[in-house]
Amino acid sequence: MDYTATTVFQEEDISQYYTCFYHAIQLLCGGEAGPRTKLELFMIIIMLVAGAIITANIFGTMAVLLTDLYKRSTRFQEKLDLANTSMKNMKLNLHLQNKVINYLMFTHVQLILKLTELEFTRQSKRVR
Repeated sequence: MDYTATTVFQEEDISQYYTCFYHAIQLLCGGEAGPRTKLELFMIIIMLVAGAIITANIFGTMAVLLTDLYKRSTRFQEKLDLANTSMKNMKLNLHLQNKVINYLMFTHVQLILKLTELEFTRQSKRVR
């Protein structure tokens, strides 16, 4: 079987696009790269390094976002503990304590959503 022969150029445009997209992803991720000449080997090395850099950038960005989210969550938990302790020391009734805690949690969630939206917007502008 001759693996160098191809009929991709006789296919429809969308089929050509999908085939090229598939091979581009395979090349960037390190799969199915079988160079036959030194020039192909050189290009595959460049593409593999580029794919590794892109992947590292994606995982690095995700790690930064998760670390920042964890820090915010820890700070919020400390504030929530302080509020609970203060309300118990002031001997507020349970209904009022629940209302205060629910309000604090609601505002915290809204803040997280807004900050996350701003961060993703900033990241998407940086990628462009």
